[in-house]
Amino acid sequence: MTGAQGRQFIRDCLPHGPGMCLLEAVLAWSDAHVVCRAREGGDNPLATEGGRLRAVHAVEYAAQATAVHGVLCGGDAARPGVIASVRSLRWVRSRLAGGAREVRCNRVLGQANAVVYDFELQDAAGPAVSGRVAVAFPEEA
Repeated sequence: MTGAQGRQFIRDCLPHGPGMCLLEAVLAWSDAHVVCRAREGGDNPLATEGGRLRAVHAVEYAAQATAVHGVLCGGDAARPGVIASVRSLRWVRSRLAGGAREVRCNRVLGQANAVVYDFELQDAAGPAVSGRVAVAFPEEA
């Protein structure tokens, strides 16, 4: 399936406040993957040292994309989850380049209480960060 979804849809998928939403649009998706464009601009809440982002921040981009993918595949919007693990994290450079960013996530495992995705973030300079993120969904009390 394809079809763009905008920022308001993405905000509704995330359990954070709107200021923490790092994604701008869903560019494509299927039951197995999602591709999102990240928001640009100097108001990024993760930015440090003159508005730059560290490569490790790609993990949060990926986690947000997985949340959006879960909703697109029929899950509950704004379902709270926690990043349970990050594995095989590789980056080309320690800081992300400015400009457009795109995050691609491929689901490896999907269960009621956890999901695992391989991800890659590309920025204006090309492939920047890749890895695997696991998100756990704690049982509600």
